[in-house]
Amino acid sequence: MPVTLDHIRKLPKLELHIHFEGAIEHGRIAEFARKTGTSIDQSIADKMKLTPAKDIASTLKWATGLIQTPKELADCAYAIAEALARDGIVYAEVTITPSLWPSKWNPAELFAAIGEGFQKAADAKLIECFMVPAFLFEDDREAAREQVRLMTVERLPRVVGLGIWGESSSRSSVKAFASVFDAAREAGFGLSAHGGAAGNPKAIAEVLEWLRPHRLESVEAIAQDRSLTMKLAEDCRPCSICLTSSEALGIVEKVKNPFGRLVKEGVPVYLGTDFPTSLGVSLTTEVHCAAALCEWDFARVKASMQRAIDAAFCPEQERGRMAFNIEGFMPE
Repeated sequence: MPVTLDHIRKLPKLELHIHFEGAIEHGRIAEFARKTGTSIDQSIADKMKLTPAKDIASTLKWATGLIQTPKELADCAYAIAEALARDGIVYAEVTITPSLWPSKWNPAELFAAIGEGFQKAADAKLIECFMVPAFLFEDDREAAREQVRLMTVERLPRVVGLGIWGESSSRSSVKAFASVFDAAREAGFGLSAHGGAAGNPKAIAEVLEWLRPHRLESVEAIAQDRSLTMKLAEDCRPCSICLTSSEALGIVEKVKNPFGRLVKEGVPVYLGTDFPTSLGVSLTTEVHCAAALCEWDFARVKASMQRAIDAAFCPEQERGRMAFNIEGFMPE
């Protein structure tokens, strides 16, 4: 039986590599622009489109700067959760990067408003969405340390992990963030770090050595180093790849993406969308693309979701429940 988009959409799925700032609906951004009197000389889709020539942070900051109130932000969060649920996603860990937001939003208020929207979606039994606060490699280390202190002391609802991402050119600061990650680890948070799809194996090795994340994101570069690939396979270190994002940002074409090869080598790779509305993708379309490229049957599609379960920052009971539901799902 061929694997169809409908089969994949109905399969219970997990989304672990998604940025809140790149998942805001374009219609909502247009409405915020209208309310704030912001003039736009192009469509929202063109304004938010990510390309190799565009600075990702600047593009996302433009959108977040239009959001004025906690209610607007909570509504955005609910809308994102609702869209994920429509795509058949039952569990998501969404990256939120405070440095991409205007200074009027302190992290506590930011996470509280987003958490309110996610809780509303959970109460409606749509989806369970959690937050992974993150910072960029070029961000101030003390600000990152304060963020971890806030997470540790306040125990903010729906905050389950800490992440770091950014351009590979800023990786000289990896070691500087080691103590920040150590503090988050000691506090019981899951740790996520972008390996840098456009980076190199050495940069990924530095991230592994100094930050010791539970999972790596955007790991195309590891395929250049056989020993590093084998190490990640032996360690069963979960890794993500976003096929459309990597192609759109000029990193690697989908047909040349090492995703399938890494899976065959035993690296527990799962799929994500990265910036779904900015890229016009969903997890369903990403999984369908991977299935076509790798010639998967539906059992292998389900196996990709099982790998995502292993990467999630959730209790074992929840992990077991999702695994049971995915394993028991059969396409009609």
